[in-house]
Amino acid sequence: MLFVTVIVILIIAYFVQRKLYRERTFENLTYSATLEADEVTVGDDVYMVESLTNEKVLPLPYIKVATRLPEGLAFRLVTEDGEKSREIFTDSIESMFVMKGRQRIRRRWRVSCKKRGIYALGDVHLVANDLIGFNPISHGIELPRSKGNTVTVLPAPVDLDRDFTSTRYFSGDVITPRSLLTDPMLRSGARDYTTLDPMNRINWKLTASHGHLMVNVEEYVQKVQSNVILNMTSQIIEHDPTVPENPEYIEYNITVAASLLERFTSENVPVRLIANTPPETIHADFIASDDDTGRNILITPAFCGKYGLLDAMRILATLEMKISMPVEKMLDYVVSNPHLFAENGNIVFVTAVLDERMIVFHREMLKRGIEVIFYVTTTNRVVALVPDDVKVFYRSYFDSYKVGAYHG
Repeated sequence: MLFVTVIVILIIAYFVQRKLYRERTFENLTYSATLEADEVTVGDDVYMVESLTNEKVLPLPYIKVATRLPEGLAFRLVTEDGEKSREIFTDSIESMFVMKGRQRIRRRWRVSCKKRGIYALGDVHLVANDLIGFNPISHGIELPRSKGNTVTVLPAPVDLDRDFTSTRYFSGDVITPRSLLTDPMLRSGARDYTTLDPMNRINWKLTASHGHLMVNVEEYVQKVQSNVILNMTSQIIEHDPTVPENPEYIEYNITVAASLLERFTSENVPVRLIANTPPETIHADFIASDDDTGRNILITPAFCGKYGLLDAMRILATLEMKISMPVEKMLDYVVSNPHLFAENGNIVFVTAVLDERMIVFHREMLKRGIEVIFYVTTTNRVVALVPDDVKVFYRSYFDSYKVGAYHG
């Protein structure tokens, strides 16, 4: 009889505790997550602080917290492998706790910022159990977006001189000044023509007087406004005309654009960013003009100096993978309205592909006194197609760089 009584009591206790934990486990249980910085650069780390608080008297014998980071961020963890330690990266972690009543647990995680963008910490999934361990229950917590749990990851510029090779300088022994552009209005003299010189720099008067080809020596630009055009299309024909087929190519385009903006602004040269992407995703006023085509071309104010560079990096961080129009349509509009895009300036065109239409764009802009330099970010197979008077920098080691991959 006593045995039966004990069994009945145990069964009643089991169901009482089961009901209690089912009803009250997540009552007065709060979770928060904050980041210790709100703006970093690709490759930097930021610390994330998780806090789990059990504000009630009831203890929690088992609770698991599953935390997942948005794509572009990764937990940086150190594991022991024998006598050696190594780092691993993961976008999710699970933590298990036993919590007393009125207890708070705080954990600090090192988060690596792998990709430019604006990221808010995601939702958290909690799994708890009762005293016996046979009745798991789960609960999702939505984190309201706030400044404390949002981070802006700015693009990190790369070494353009290391990553790119000019179509004209295959030997690698030609030294060039830091500035990319020359000003045809600023001449410092003349010299004999070489096969490296474009035909448009020939001084025909001096050629006639000397009896052989002479070219003008132009000063390198230091103060003239420049413009960086960012092509958001990743191949000649996109399957979806509004989204790049190869977003990893565009990510590297953005990185190169960031590097160019850094170079110009560090020299105190005003520079604008132009792109065939919807301006409203950045700023409603960043449009080329009020007509149907101009409203779909992003054009920023000119950036200059270190504070201008920071503003430029923030714009690039928020840039979405969207195409507002085919690149050919944008180029035709630029040719028709050079005063909007390159008055008293020059253009550096960053693109994943280079075709004949872009070469025509170079010729048309040159007729208007505007020099166009190309940065081709995927391949050097276009070299044979490039005329001598077109300056193209192609990516010199595309295969050795895995765009978009995590790097420790």
